[in-house]
Amino acid sequence: MHLPASTMLGMGRQGLISVNLWNLFAPELRWLGEELDILNERKTGG
Repeated sequence: MHLPASTMLGMGRQGLISVNLWNLFAPELRWLGEELDILNERKTGG
């Protein structure tokens, strides 16, 4: 998720906090998505 600089400036400090949180949690969310994909493949017999 890459926001344009103008959007970042418009959101101000709150925006920076949310972007930092996103960067913090993105790897975990990606891992979770991969885990769910694996489970779905097992369910469908893939």
